[in-house]
Amino acid sequence: MTEQAYKPGIRISPFSYLIIFVVLALVGASLAFQLPVTLFPDNAKPTLSVRCNWRNSSKTIIEKEITTPLENGLSTIAGLRKITSSSSNGSAIINLEFDKHSNLAVSRFEAQQIVRQIYPKLPPGTSFPLVSNFGNPNRQTQTLMSYTISGSLPDEKLYFVAENIVKQKLVQIDGITDVSISGFSPNAWYIAYDFNYCNALGITDSDISNAITTYYQKNNIGVEKSLAADSIVELRFIVLKMADMNVDDWHNIAVKRVGNKVVYLGEITSFESKAEPSSGYFRINGKNTLNISITASTDQNQIKLSDKVKSSIAEIEKRLSKDVQLILDFDRSEYLSKEISKNSNRTYIATGILLLFIIITSLSIRYTLLILLSLIVNLLIAFGMYKLMGLGIHLYSLAGITLSFGMVIDNTIVMADHLTHRGDKRIFLALLASTLTTVAALSVVWFMPDEYRLNLTDFSTVVIVNLMVSLAVALWFIPALVYFILPKKTTI
Repeated sequence: MTEQAYKPGIRISPFSYLIIFVVLALVGASLAFQLPVTLFPDNAKPTLSVRCNWRNSSKTIIEKEITTPLENGLSTIAGLRKITSSSSNGSAIINLEFDKHSNLAVSRFEAQQIVRQIYPKLPPGTSFPLVSNFGNPNRQTQTLMSYTISGSLPDEKLYFVAENIVKQKLVQIDGITDVSISGFSPNAWYIAYDFNYCNALGITDSDISNAITTYYQKNNIGVEKSLAADSIVELRFIVLKMADMNVDDWHNIAVKRVGNKVVYLGEITSFESKAEPSSGYFRINGKNTLNISITASTDQNQIKLSDKVKSSIAEIEKRLSKDVQLILDFDRSEYLSKEISKNSNRTYIATGILLLFIIITSLSIRYTLLILLSLIVNLLIAFGMYKLMGLGIHLYSLAGITLSFGMVIDNTIVMADHLTHRGDKRIFLALLASTLTTVAALSVVWFMPDEYRLNLTDFSTVVIVNLMVSLAVALWFIPALVYFILPKKTTI
């Protein structure tokens, strides 16, 4: 057989195939650094959460008077797949889980309409139920890290340090979505208004809340109902947790147009600033402490984000007095780093043993180099495909990479060995059949129930991508390498 048998194609030269695959590998290498690195896959279902508070009320009363009526009303929303609730002393939380085909914006609108209908029937003192969207499929969040700030400072000063120094520094990091501080209740503004008077003007609770929310761009606003002592005037309160609010702004906050006149907030409300009762006190070695919870987006590299946060914390500690300490309590990236390191070491060891075995059996450095280059190109192109398909690096995808690595090696060695001994690519049909059999078996995952499918989808996709890339490498890249690296045969 002539050396033409080693050429991977007729119209495209072996050198062209090498250039194409090298370029694809370089693109994949650049995209690999942009892959999100998280602990688990981000497969959250469309979910809404309804929260409501009724201070100083037992969980039994909350369940009977608030949770049950809201559950009954919200259960009628179309596309609702599951509804769960939690009633505790002073608060109720209802979670609504919808099927994957539901339009979450429409479902949220329906939930808000139902809440408005039910709210007048709830007991006096109940906050207006807040409907929140925790099922945004484009941007999920999760707790990345947790710190404890401790010091001998009074609670107010310690909270000021956490809010204005620590939080302000951390929220500037790209990928950090929120920094919440717990353990201290700062002053809140209580905005009171006469419900009956506002009702006569056609102004509702939602009109007032929406006006404040829009003006201050705040979402943590709750409405409380409370009856005055004479039981004739019904007063309602809006609790606004803002330390930097300027009450002079109230005259600029337009609530609603009534007839030809625009009604402003300052015309129908009065205000008072007072401290909220603390739910508990925390001390470490006799020092006051606060908890700082850092939330990050799951479409970011969690390990890099964690390193950025630690670097920022180190800079903050230089600005603080020695009496104030920041202690790391929880870091989600630590376990992920260990798992990545463990899987990487296994891959390196397996690859090293494989290459050693190839050298011993083939007694050829060139043949070993051919196998190694094929594996590297295969993995780099696969990483690029992960990015284009919206996949990330997590425990399930790492398992898929580890599992498929052996099958990728098989395809590579079989094709390279057949080319060196037979001089043709007829073995590719056998490789294609065996690989498609594996792909067909993995495709069963997409027909499983949601609770299993959501976690296994990324695993199966990673394995399938690696196998399909290995077929392309076996068909075009390996023959080109054989043509240039191994000695050419002129006859057989």
